[in-house]
Amino acid sequence: MAADLYAFFLDQISPVYQPIKEAEALEAQLSAAFGISVAIAAVLVTDLPELFNSMTDPGFATNNKPINPDPNQFPPALWYMKLARMAYVITQFNLGAADVDWLLQNAVLVNAIDLTAYPSAAAPIPFSDWEVLNNLCIFNRTYKPQTITDPANPGEQ
Repeated sequence: MAADLYAFFLDQISPVYQPIKEAEALEAQLSAAFGISVAIAAVLVTDLPELFNSMTDPGFATNNKPINPDPNQFPPALWYMKLARMAYVITQFNLGAADVDWLLQNAVLVNAIDLTAYPSAAAPIPFSDWEVLNNLCIFNRTYKPQTITDPANPGEQ
């Protein structure tokens, strides 16, 4: 009787619990494979649903056969290449999770480098996009965030 109740309970929570466990596992794998923090990996997994779907697709995740490494023909290979590039940019510019989150959402608006873009000879990333990112990082290092009190409530932040 207890085993049946336990099985019933697992069946009920599985649709909600399984994606959470997959996301946590993917975050840990990305952190270990690309040398980024788990917090940054969590931002990538959360903000890039295509990444999550591609990397957790059963056709890829449960496959033990050799895969096609061509990023133009195999979406997980393309994501691997994008992740390697993202990790390089994130670590070289010493970006935090909040920075990566902001950049993923606003890069196109401020003409900064789009972390999800995959450069090619036909679609290179302009140097000006790199300059914008560099200038944003310089600004962030020069002008640290300040907590400003609300004049209407001076005791609260």
